[in-house]
Amino acid sequence: MTQVNSSSIRRDFLILALAAAATLLWEVLVTRICALRLAFHYGFLIVSNGLLGLGAAGSLLFALRARIQGREELWLRRFLWLSALSLPLAYLWMVRFPIDPDVRFGTMGAALPFLFYNLGAALPFATGGLVIGLLLVRHGARIHKAYCADLLGAAVGALSCPLLLWWVGAGGAGCVAAAILFGALVVAYGPHSIAQVIRGRALVPWLGFLGLVILTPSAERLLPIPSSNEVRLARGQEVRLGEKKVYSRWSALSRVDVYRVEPEERSMFMPGRKVTGYPEEQLFIAQDSSSGTFMHDYSGSPDGRANLSRSLYSLGTTVLGAKSVFIIGAGGGCDLWGALEGGATRIKAVELNRQIVDLHESVFSGYSRDLLKEPGVELVHAEGRAALIREEERFDLLQMSGIDTWTALASGAYMLAENFLYTSDAVRDMFAVLNPGGSVQLTRLSGDVEVLRLLGTVHDAWQEVGSGSFEDCVAVVHAADFAAILCRREPFTRGQLDRLLVYLADAGMDASYFPGQRVGGLVEELVLAPDKPAFQASAPARIDPVGDDRPFFFHFTRFTDWASARELIDAPASQVQGNPLFMLIQLGFALVMSALLLGLPLLGKKRASGGPRLAVLGYFLSLGLGFIFIEVTLMQELVLIVGHPVFSIAITLTAILIATGVGSLISGRWFCHARAPFWLVPAALLLLVVAWNEMGPEIVRFAGHLPSSLRLMMGGLVVVPFGLILGIPFSHGIALLHKSGPDLVPWAWAVNAAGTVLGAIIAAIASMELGFSNVLLAGAACYLLALVAQQGLARNPGP
Repeated sequence: MTQVNSSSIRRDFLILALAAAATLLWEVLVTRICALRLAFHYGFLIVSNGLLGLGAAGSLLFALRARIQGREELWLRRFLWLSALSLPLAYLWMVRFPIDPDVRFGTMGAALPFLFYNLGAALPFATGGLVIGLLLVRHGARIHKAYCADLLGAAVGALSCPLLLWWVGAGGAGCVAAAILFGALVVAYGPHSIAQVIRGRALVPWLGFLGLVILTPSAERLLPIPSSNEVRLARGQEVRLGEKKVYSRWSALSRVDVYRVEPEERSMFMPGRKVTGYPEEQLFIAQDSSSGTFMHDYSGSPDGRANLSRSLYSLGTTVLGAKSVFIIGAGGGCDLWGALEGGATRIKAVELNRQIVDLHESVFSGYSRDLLKEPGVELVHAEGRAALIREEERFDLLQMSGIDTWTALASGAYMLAENFLYTSDAVRDMFAVLNPGGSVQLTRLSGDVEVLRLLGTVHDAWQEVGSGSFEDCVAVVHAADFAAILCRREPFTRGQLDRLLVYLADAGMDASYFPGQRVGGLVEELVLAPDKPAFQASAPARIDPVGDDRPFFFHFTRFTDWASARELIDAPASQVQGNPLFMLIQLGFALVMSALLLGLPLLGKKRASGGPRLAVLGYFLSLGLGFIFIEVTLMQELVLIVGHPVFSIAITLTAILIATGVGSLISGRWFCHARAPFWLVPAALLLLVVAWNEMGPEIVRFAGHLPSSLRLMMGGLVVVPFGLILGIPFSHGIALLHKSGPDLVPWAWAVNAAGTVLGAIIAAIASMELGFSNVLLAGAACYLLALVAQQGLARNPGP
């Protein structure tokens, strides 16, 4: 590549940072668009496939290097134009392309729309990758500074997306991402006077930049992301949304839409058979157009409250006589109304989404007026698990009804519905906030698999805190498509069991397990099984307890059960999550595409001009795998500190990218030659991983007692030492390669991108089977492999 002066270097680094910021902003934005248009988890699959575009960009740069040589400025502007134009086009494609939310893969015809949707989303990754890759190659001699600029820009992009969603919605965030790229074009054309701009080629970039800035505040209103016309709530229960929207608002977490429910469509969750009619007005609250809940106007129609005592909402307070209740997930408020109807005088409910709290307190305050005016009722904006850890008050009942906080391994892979509220560690935290004689009531859909896994998880926690026999301390009740598990530390009293029988009869409910009675069924078999692990192991689905190290409660299909995996391959994402066959198909697709993207540019190239290809492949593939293993695992585990998956992704990404950028600068100072003690990097990383695996749970518990702002800060600080170490190897490797085989630098970047995509999918599979701690160890092992490959990277090219 041609030499550049210092002013051009600064300009290139600014363009590099802007391109990286726009690409990361787009990456996070894609997940939010997909949350509304598809199942939430498909966003990460699409991002994973899109990141193959970065690999394609590296391979294309390698193939075009002879044409680019000496004409870098021309090609930089061309790539910037492609990038600036492709991003708004991709946004329009993703918002307007007709696609069924329930993507199916049973036939090629059914999968083709999803493939086309992927291609549109991948375009900005590929074009942005061309800009980033060209500048990294151009500044291979100063890669530690160039890579730092790349990472710092990416950190700004990762952090800005949640903030932009809150301020200007998804449409505005898309405009900002495109404006950043047009701004990079303005920088590429250099400083001009107004007269020169008007007469010159910089006019169009300036007009594009200014136009997008002006459009940003109104883009969400002019081009909103369409939502589904219906939401599936339970088997056979759907809410048709249509054009009845009365409120819509973005936050950093999701888009909340509120719909009016017509009298003939009124309903409620968890009703007994004796529920008849709904006199109260209702709203339906949809989050990201998928999960949702009803909000009932029991203030305006007190007669409607009678239904609560015929539902699972009032079960615990009525049967157990609980006077104080801690509720995880306020939602539309039915749990609070039910506790109040059951006689509770002290109710504390935590709600993750600030917008939901606002609906009760201000937007639709009339619906919750009589509820919130009660002196003992408190509605708190907080994440459930963190609230449990720091709660000092003690309660008679902890109630959690159907909470789903789905997220996935960021930067790629398939739907891993991880939830730290359905682990044995979480249930132990629930028991810890109870008074002596207190109980937990956990409600899920009543399908055998969910109930059996939740029951096994509760038993796993109860063994550490309970007394007596588990079969005397638990009862399972089902109503409609839902099942509630009631569990106490000590056996139920005779009076409580008698009241439970009366409640079941009055509400029209049945027991799946009742202490002292035999009702039959799998639930009863599990409760009475003398060897519960053996019972769980013999089940056709995965119903074993889950813990914080492997919190994938909703992953039920075994990797050894190929018959079930094939049977469910065409099932919608809302029903089947983490299908092993699909994940392996996705891994196979990524392997084939990576092999093509990396292999095709090498065809016809002489070995002498290519440098140490095998060493390059081993080194940069190991870095890609190791980096993503560690990054995505930390993102998942830090949910427990930060408090929400979206915040965890944003904070972890931002902190690790900034720290990695600093690590890149460290590489330029202390690891700038082949004889540098590179062995210190994998050694330090291994020590750090072992320390985190040992001390992480205690750090999480300590952080749980801190206020939200300090938890966010701690989440960022935890990843800083990891990032400092992870930033060294890439810059070190590129610096060595720039001396031994400079033509291979763009190909090395493509190899690294391919390793990232493959690593995200492998990490997903390994996390489900082996747990986060082992994936972290595998990430450290990858850097040991890089140490071996580094020896060949530093040698002369040779034939």
